[in-house]
Amino acid sequence: MLKILIPARFISKIRIPALDEKIYLQTYEDNQDYEKKLIEEFWDIIYGEKMDKFNNTIFVDNEDSFLIALKYLEAKNSLERLKKRCDIMNNSVELQGCKILKTLRKLQRLKSKNVDQITLKIEKGVKVEAYIEYLTDGNYSEKETNRYTGTIDEKEIDIVVEYCESKNSAAIEIPPLRNRKEDIPYMVDHLLSLLHQKHKHLPVKFPDEQTMNALLSYDWPGNTEELINMIYKYASGQDIIGKLIETSVAKKDFSPSRMKNYIDNIVAKLEKQFIYNALEKAAWNRKKAATMIGVNYKTFCYKMKKYGIHRH
Repeated sequence: MLKILIPARFISKIRIPALDEKIYLQTYEDNQDYEKKLIEEFWDIIYGEKMDKFNNTIFVDNEDSFLIALKYLEAKNSLERLKKRCDIMNNSVELQGCKILKTLRKLQRLKSKNVDQITLKIEKGVKVEAYIEYLTDGNYSEKETNRYTGTIDEKEIDIVVEYCESKNSAAIEIPPLRNRKEDIPYMVDHLLSLLHQKHKHLPVKFPDEQTMNALLSYDWPGNTEELINMIYKYASGQDIIGKLIETSVAKKDFSPSRMKNYIDNIVAKLEKQFIYNALEKAAWNRKKAATMIGVNYKTFCYKMKKYGIHRH
């Protein structure tokens, strides 16, 4: 909201253009009224005599300057909101990827509607606070379990979180991770980048093709929380392909085709490591390494190309 103070005699002369910003307009009658209102609250734009101690206020003395100041502050506030929204997205693993943008655009459209309550439908493990923070530009607080109060365009609204058993058709459904698997590589890359920045002692590594295929094959019943826990294990050096298989078997959350995919990934990962170890022992002499493990030279070279094995 832009707060503007102008002389009462100009109220009928000044034309205020249509803006995306809300405007709070006040007038003053004379110098005494001007000085009183000047100190009563903060003003963005004042049409009147400049006072040096009000450094964050724009003072104007003609209509052209007034209109330029309006446009400038509208653009400035818009960029600040955009930057804040970008910061919120950049700080959240939940909001990474291209598929989730459709949901974020839906939330963005809600901002232009005059609603008193918004209901979000989620599954457990989804980081719902990320969506609430995005919706309110970070201006929210938790009233009680699954109920929040937020501010959108200076209007206070209630935000209710319901789980997927809810039959509320008016609720905005936040997609579970299994319905946005295209976003998983972005989420993994973002989380590992944050971990490497925070923990300098961790070796910098990112999932190879086999590990990423395993992550994409899993259905993530625990959603983003489960993904984050799995990537922590990966960053600490644990074998997450094996853990994904164990979890799927324990939950009976697999089909023959998915199990075959997991097994193929494990075989490929082991084969890649086996070839790399042979090359290391053979000082990266391909023929010697192929002979060492009893593999045809052409097959050995094909496997190197397939797995992207290069000397570092």
